Amino acid sequence: MPASIKYIRTAEELDSVFSSSYDHPNIVLKHSMSCGISAHILQQLTGSINYEINVIVVQTERELSDLVADMTGHRHQSPQIFVLADGKPIYHATHYGIDANAVNLKLGVAHLTRGEILMTEPVQIIEESDREVSIKWSDDTETKYSAARLRRSCPCASCVNEWTGEKILEDSRIKDDISFSSISIVGRYALNFQFSDGHDTGIFSFKYLQQLPG
Repeated sequence: MPASIKYIRTAEELDSVFSSSYDHPNIVLKHSMSCGISAHILQQLTGSINYEINVIVVQTERELSDLVADMTGHRHQSPQIFVLADGKPIYHATHYGIDANAVNLKLGVAHLTRGEILMTEPVQIIEESDREVSIKWSDDTETKYSAARLRRSCPCASCVNEWTGEKILEDSRIKDDISFSSISIVGRYALNFQFSDGHDTGIFSFKYLQQLPG
């Protein structure tokens, strides 16, 4: 049975794809209507994957394409595919590196390892100061984070090697007095922090934040 195609045309639809990945894995494909490689990859995927593929056409939805880059930490390319689970990529590839078998494998692993525990969400976010934030969670716990701690723990691709998971950022490069410029919620699954050094590309999932010491 071939894959089903769903075209993503609004930020709300994209947000829903990321949010629902906490319940089941989702595929996002950036597709170019004028690229022969992209057409070939789309045809290959639709013939090999029995799953819904969320397609963003880069010519008509460039803002959404850029938003995906911000949310995943992977710079824009086309064709480009993501398998999302728990609000973050568990598989990423571009051009002829896109492998339908690898996508199927990641989908299967995500389904097998997914538990039935409901995601714990923030119920209150308190900016104690421009250098400290406190989060009260739905399980009645509370965690305080300093801006320096979060900046040094940024999970984006420029701070962590996207292939090995090895941390690239050196803690010593981040000043202890760094502060928050702004804090925003990303859908129902993550927070984004903009720091006083200008860095703002990290998407901190609720799950990731709970695993961080304050």
